[in-house]
Amino acid sequence: MRRCTPIAAVPASSLCALLLLAPPARGQTPDSAVGRVVGRILDDESGRPVPGVSVTLDGAGGSRVTDAQGNFLFPSVPRGIRELVVEHLGYGRVARLVNVPPGETVQVDLRLVPAAIALDSVVVQVTIRNPVMERGGYYDRKKAGWGYYLEGVDLRRASTTDILRGAPRVEVVTGQSVLDRRVRVVEVGPYGPQYCEPEIYIDGHFIRGGADMLDEIIQPTDIQAIEVYRGMDTPLQFFHEAVFKPCGAVLIWTKR
Repeated sequence: MRRCTPIAAVPASSLCALLLLAPPARGQTPDSAVGRVVGRILDDESGRPVPGVSVTLDGAGGSRVTDAQGNFLFPSVPRGIRELVVEHLGYGRVARLVNVPPGETVQVDLRLVPAAIALDSVVVQVTIRNPVMERGGYYDRKKAGWGYYLEGVDLRRASTTDILRGAPRVEVVTGQSVLDRRVRVVEVGPYGPQYCEPEIYIDGHFIRGGADMLDEIIQPTDIQAIEVYRGMDTPLQFFHEAVFKPCGAVLIWTKR
C-alpha cells in the first residue's frame, strides 16, 4: 500500500489521491514486455489507401492484410527492433525496421510506389498443320513413333538425295555423273549388304522410278518433311508394287 507524505500547500489527502490515480510506471505494467504496432498503407501517387496489402512483422505471429482504408494492427509485439515487410503485386516488396518500446504503441505509415513486377515469360508455340500431311496420316504416324523423320534443319541440304544421306540404312549411289544419283535402301544379310529401291511418294502420290531421279523431281526448298521406312516397317497403304517383299518407302511432303 502506498503511503503519502504531506507537502506544503497541498492537502495530504488530495496529493495521495492524485498519486493513486496516476498511471503506473512503465516498468511496473504487466505488459511491459510487449507493445503495439498500428499503421496505414497509402499509394504514393494518389494518396489513396491500399487495401489487400500483406503485412508481416517479425515476432508478431503471422501476417495481416490491410482493410479497405489501408489500416493494419499488431496488438501484441515483443519489445525490440522488428522487421516490418509489406507485399503487394502492384507495388512489390518493401521492408522497414521498427523499434517497438515496451508498453507503447508505434504508428507506422507507409506510402508505396507502384512498381512493375517482372513475371516469367510465357512462350506460346502455335503449330499450323499441313492439311495434305494431316489427311495422309503424317502426324499420327509421327506421334506413334513409326519410321524415321526429317524436318527443319535436316532439310537444309544442296539436294534431296543429300537430305536422305542422313537417314539410317539409306545410301545414295552416284552414277557416271554427279547428277546421276540413285536412292537405295541397304539391308545386311548373311551374304553381305543387299540393296533395293524404295518406293517414292510425294504428297501421298506414288512416283514411278522416283528413286532414280529424285533430285530432278523435287528440290529441298519445296520440302516440308520426309518419312523413311524400310521393309515390313512400311505402312500398308504405301505398298505399291513390292507387295510381297517390300523394300521400303520414302514419303516426301511439300510445303503448303
